[in-house]
Amino acid sequence: MRRSAEVQFMKLLRDCQRQPGSRVLRLKGAAGDPAVGKYARLALAMDHAEDGGPGSGNHGHAGRPGQRGGSAKGSGYSMAPGRAAVPSPNKRVSAKDFVPALQAAKDAQPETARWRVDSYRTAEDFEAEGIAVHTTEGGSTFAIKPDGDIISVCKNAKTDRGTNARDLMAAAVEAGGTHLDSYAGNFGFYTKCGFEVVSRCKFDPQYAPPGWDASRDKKEDIVFMRYVGVGKVQDRSFEAVKRRVPYSASYDDAAAALESVMRGEAKK
Repeated sequence: MRRSAEVQFMKLLRDCQRQPGSRVLRLKGAAGDPAVGKYARLALAMDHAEDGGPGSGNHGHAGRPGQRGGSAKGSGYSMAPGRAAVPSPNKRVSAKDFVPALQAAKDAQPETARWRVDSYRTAEDFEAEGIAVHTTEGGSTFAIKPDGDIISVCKNAKTDRGTNARDLMAAAVEAGGTHLDSYAGNFGFYTKCGFEVVSRCKFDPQYAPPGWDASRDKKEDIVFMRYVGVGKVQDRSFEAVKRRVPYSASYDDAAAALESVMRGEAKK
């Protein structure tokens, strides 16, 4: 979407956060708007479809998936038909408060998904790296590195029943997030949030995060994605990604490929 329309749509989502219970009415009201109407209609349709249920939405992401980090699946919840989630407003917090919130959100993950959330950073690490950390009132988390890398996205499924999965990612984008890396199992969710795969590499078991079980868990590709806008992602399936995006030789090579694209975007 054009930048002006993107800003309008983000403002609409922010207004939804500020007035609990208004999401559906506000999205319906914007459905006829020539600038953001199709995105409002898409958001409404997605609210009525699967949103943050088992195996989708709200992924905790921190560090290097397959090496030192990853993204958690299955941390969301299923809504009753026709009901939209009411997002819990987010705020920037201190690293000292963020670390236990991230750990609590991780602990709320199912055991089969907990390995996707890496909580290795200390409060001192977050501060030293200049990472902006945010939590919702319900205890969900996300953080933004100075270069726009989105990390530590994790919904607390026990205490934050009101946060909509996509709104958490929209808040991360609004806070300056431009790209991320995650596991291919999260591809569908991030695609719905407007992120597109730029590069990928194979999962290396020798760098598997704590809790990953070779007898239970798949060796998911690691995907590097940039934000292009809701509804503008070109690949609608991971099979399409496989045809378009070849493997990089290593995690570092895949990360470098994404960095190169992001530098090019910054120059425009």
